Amino acid sequence: MDTYEAEYRRLIRADRRQGPEALLEAVGALGDDVGMPASPREWGLGRLAEFVGGSAALDSLSTAELPDTYRAGTTSS
Repeated sequence: MDTYEAEYRRLIRADRRQGPEALLEAVGALGDDVGMPASPREWGLGRLAEFVGGSAALDSLSTAELPDTYRAGTTSS
């Protein structure tokens, strides 16, 4: 423990991001680039939009159940 104490104390006293911003920074999602999201929420919504085919597709999603033919594990014959 004594071996790591000085490094630990240095890290906890360092000026650094806290909370969600620290996590986003750790995965490379924050920076000084123009066009970076203003908040973690905006970043998350942007990533979700990428997964579903864009903002319009994300906005059109609903909580309505899919027909049985689209449920996982079912096939149409």
